[in-house]
Amino acid sequence: MIYNINGNVLESPFSFLLSIFLCLGVFTLGNFIQYVIIRKKFFSECREINYFFSPIIGTYFLIIFLYFFVIFEIYSKFIFSFAAYLLLFLSLIRFNEISKIFNSFKTQLIKKNKLSLYILVIIYLILFLIASSPITHADAIDYHFSGALNILNLGHFQKEILPMNNNLTSLGDLIMSLGLAIKAEQFSNLIQFLSLFALIPFFIKDKK
Repeated sequence: MIYNINGNVLESPFSFLLSIFLCLGVFTLGNFIQYVIIRKKFFSECREINYFFSPIIGTYFLIIFLYFFVIFEIYSKFIFSFAAYLLLFLSLIRFNEISKIFNSFKTQLIKKNKLSLYILVIIYLILFLIASSPITHADAIDYHFSGALNILNLGHFQKEILPMNNNLTSLGDLIMSLGLAIKAEQFSNLIQFLSLFALIPFFIKDKK
């Protein structure tokens, strides 16, 4: 069927791995946008902190970019696939740098050696495992998944009254459509998890 889950996602662990690489691509995209907007001089002064905001910035840029093609119905299905493969390419060319970022954060964590930070890492790991799981929550199966597939297959938001659930789709579902363009099931969940990275700079400061 055109809207069933199994027929539109890859089997584990391939769907999860693709989702991870897509997220790395979003991370790289957001990092590049910050570099261009803030410029090299100001970016270098708070480079490590700015990295944590990259997923959010990259995600919003993608939503605005994809929304333009969906709302005007301009080759949107092709654009989704193109954007997905572009993110995969970005994740590969900057993979080493992303690894260095997280190694640097791990070094800072060990250096501070605070119990509260270790608890925070455990919480993040638990949330990561939840985000990495297949789509099971009711509202996602009910209309987010089918609505995202509807956008991907038709190239626009639903125009008919029925089925009514697909009228509940919004801009956030464009991210799920982007993942489903290459059958990456967990992409939208992992993107929501990565948005929590923006809180990390507040936790690693030395202030009480």
